[in-house]
Amino acid sequence: MTGTVSSETTPGYPASTIAPWTGETPDKVLATGASEYPVADARAIVKRFAEVTTSLDIDMFVQGFTTDCVTSFNELAEMKGRDALRQFMGARFRFLASAGSRFVCRKVLRALTGNIFGVIWLNEWIESRKPMRSKGVEFWVMKDGQIARWDCSTTMWSV
Repeated sequence: MTGTVSSETTPGYPASTIAPWTGETPDKVLATGASEYPVADARAIVKRFAEVTTSLDIDMFVQGFTTDCVTSFNELAEMKGRDALRQFMGARFRFLASAGSRFVCRKVLRALTGNIFGVIWLNEWIESRKPMRSKGVEFWVMKDGQIARWDCSTTMWSV
C-alpha cells in the first residue's frame, strides 16, 4: 500500500498510547496542485524519504537535497548547503541510532502545489527505556527530484 501507514502498533508502543494517524489527503485534492510532480511521483518521493530517514543513513539523507539547499528547522537560524545539513542532522541521527532506539519515521504527503510538497510526519523511538514520539509539518521546495528548501516545525514528547 503506497503512502499509507499501518494501524498496527509499533513494537514497544502500547496501542492505547498511539495517537490516531490523520491519514492521507485524497489524490483528487492533491491533483489540483500537481502541475510539476504527478501525485504518484510525489507520494513515492515522500515514501522514499521516510525510508531513508528511518535508516538513519546521513549520506543517503543529504543526497535527497540539492547541494545549495536551505534548511529552516524550528527556531534555529537557516542553514545553507549539504555540509550544514549533514552536521545538524548527523548529530541527531547518531543519537537516534543508539542501541535499542528502534527509530521509525512515517511521512505522508499532505499538500502538493507545483514543486512544493506539504508533508507531515510522526517519529517514534525509545530513549532511556522510555517511548518517545515527535510530530512535524514540513514544506519542501523541490528541484529536479531533490529538496532545495526544507522548512519544518516539530514537537516531541514522551509517550
